[in-house]
Amino acid sequence: MKPGIPKETLWRWLRPWADELASLARWLGLERVVIGRKGDLADGLRRAVKTVRV
Repeated sequence: MKPGIPKETLWRWLRPWADELASLARWLGLERVVIGRKGDLADGLRRAVKTVRV
């Protein structure tokens, strides 16, 4: 998680991104969304993506 940002605030940002990624994956006919390990938001986004259905 990004240091200095409250978990609740980060979740409010990441959850809509995860929903959009899942929507895009469905539209493209993909089975899943994979988030890499690099980047400040990767851990949180990876957790958020796990909560949505592709």
